[in-house]
Amino acid sequence: MLVTLGYDLGSTGENRDGVDGDFGDRTERAVRDFQGTNKDWGGNPLNVDGLVGPETSDALNRELVGIWYAEYLTPTELTEDFMLITATRNKLLEGLSFDPETFTEVQLVVKPRQFPNVIALYDPAEDPFSFEGDGRFDVLDRDGHSVTRGTITSSENIWVYREVTAPFTVEFEVDGTFYTFYGEEGEEDEA
Repeated sequence: MLVTLGYDLGSTGENRDGVDGDFGDRTERAVRDFQGTNKDWGGNPLNVDGLVGPETSDALNRELVGIWYAEYLTPTELTEDFMLITATRNKLLEGLSFDPETFTEVQLVVKPRQFPNVIALYDPAEDPFSFEGDGRFDVLDRDGHSVTRGTITSSENIWVYREVTAPFTVEFEVDGTFYTFYGEEGEEDEA
């Protein structure tokens, strides 16, 4: 469960630095950060206590729709009188299956786009940027705030699990050499 929690938290926010299986200060801080910026199924702010109870767990699962899975049903013991379904647009087009006679009210939240966003790095000749070893990256939004950071190899792209709009920059370092890439929006895959 803890490793899964680490992967879940690492998929949604600034705390995407890896998973070590230890619920230490970094994990508690990531939980508190998540709680401070998310709401429960009723639209109420989460209690910022660093604990992953039913409300926080449900909010995290709803946040991961489009990242880890295409649909999520909030447990009925939380909502009591209605069914809450969170789904991607693609899943909605494929069709959802549930028993409509169980509840008199069904609420559907459609994620506006499916994540992750993928950032590919190109050199000035518009060829894929290549390097040896591991490269460290930091994706910055238009205001210079970090959106995500991590490490990739030359054959990998950068996966971003939240909204990133152009213009953005990628600060990149490999073997002590620093590069700056300026981002623009590319073609979107509507499949």
